[in-house]
Amino acid sequence: MDKFDLDLNLSRAAAAENPQSKPATRYLTVFQRKLLQNRLENDLSERYRKRIHIMLLADQGKSQAEICKALSCCHATVRHWILIAQSGQAHTWLDRPMGRPKRIHDDYRNRLKELVEQSPRDYGYAFRRWTAGWLSKHLEQEFNIQVSARHINRLLKQMGLSTRPQPPLKFLEVNPCGEFFWLDLLPGLAISQAIAKHLLHPPKT
Repeated sequence: MDKFDLDLNLSRAAAAENPQSKPATRYLTVFQRKLLQNRLENDLSERYRKRIHIMLLADQGKSQAEICKALSCCHATVRHWILIAQSGQAHTWLDRPMGRPKRIHDDYRNRLKELVEQSPRDYGYAFRRWTAGWLSKHLEQEFNIQVSARHINRLLKQMGLSTRPQPPLKFLEVNPCGEFFWLDLLPGLAISQAIAKHLLHPPKT
């Protein structure tokens, strides 16, 4: 029996000793709460048990961050099952397919943006910069969705992001009427036009 099974059993025992008292809950009905607690007595996979624990702990008033830390779940998974409990659908937990829906959704995009703006070392990786391939692998572990590295790059491009290092910004003052304008006019070197063309159509590197 793990820590959360013990906590839930203690809560049930306290309620049994004082049946007149109503436990403070946030989302679940009495039927839903008892159904989930009874299901924990069955032989369930770890992922199914986490679904139940997320909803029961959220119902007890635990925050999303507390649940993530306690169950070693990603924020997207915890948020998903809290929303299921809030919507009154907690009793349908077994009817829902294992893993996340097999499509790219807002939670996936938001998590992708969050990851690419952080260092991979924050997540235990040895390398310093994300690649599309590693983003795909990491997100598959969190969402159970397989996305190609090529599509990851497309998603990043849609958000104006990239895994490539950005070159440092350079400031160039273009002042054709300055003191060197005579070099543009007298020799006919067309310096201003050349600078404008370079800025509008930079050479590919």
